[in-house]
Amino acid sequence: MHDTKWQTQAYSTLKRFLGVVRREHALLSFGQSSKIEWATNDEGSIRTSFGMMKGAPDGLLSLASRSIPGLNALLLQAMALQGDVGTGLTLHLIGVIESLRAFGVEVDEVTGALEQMSVIRLTQDWPPKAVDVAKAVE
Repeated sequence: MHDTKWQTQAYSTLKRFLGVVRREHALLSFGQSSKIEWATNDEGSIRTSFGMMKGAPDGLLSLASRSIPGLNALLLQAMALQGDVGTGLTLHLIGVIESLRAFGVEVDEVTGALEQMSVIRLTQDWPPKAVDVAKAVE
């Protein structure tokens, strides 16, 4: 066990595997599962691909309700971004929240308050300019 190259490679491989497992655990909480393939003792050989998703009659409502804390976090992050990137992302997130509300998802008070704060912020930066979000975040 004194081979540092082997130890470093084993550490990297296990670290990659644990990252994949954490992601898969999160996906399972949303009713989604993936296929994990680990062919060799090389971290590059660990691959995932979509497996399946379980559903139920109220599946979308349930999933959307459980996603509200994530939407809150995204909205806060978007509000913190300066300029057109933050404005564009905030507008889209507000659209998602409004669509979920129209679909019957109970949007909690925190999300409603964040939404109102976002609108106030947006009125200060209005009108938003067209921006390529992916390019601006680089």
